[in-house]
Amino acid sequence: MGFLGTKLRLFAESESDLKKFDIRKWLEFLEDYVHITSIREVPSDIKGYAVYKRKQVKTNAQRLARHRVKRGDIGFDEALARYSHVVTTTNLPYIEMQSLSTSDEQSKKRFKLFIEKLPAEKSETQVFSTYGLSSVSSVPEF
Repeated sequence: MGFLGTKLRLFAESESDLKKFDIRKWLEFLEDYVHITSIREVPSDIKGYAVYKRKQVKTNAQRLARHRVKRGDIGFDEALARYSHVVTTTNLPYIEMQSLSTSDEQSKKRFKLFIEKLPAEKSETQVFSTYGLSSVSSVPEF
């Protein structure tokens, strides 16, 4: 597994946007574990830019086979045989998440959200997912 790092940087279009977000309120239950610094400008001597995007990795042949069986056209053993060769491993860092897309407590599945970092040029587009990731928008590295 890759290492995520020890810092979380929040970016915003303006300082007032960061103030409105009020990160201290959201992380107050972690105050014994995190250190929050004041809002600062991005330094002028940045190393470059990078895109941090979600990378979906096929890691579980049984899960893929069960999904295929639900379609009703093949049995589990055949589906498992088909998917046993597509399972991949990765050293990408990940965050273990719990799906909240269903209201049934028993159905809330845990999954790994893998994060891939790619070098990039500065992007004018700033579009990010709910997870704060983007396949097109870059952030400064410093």
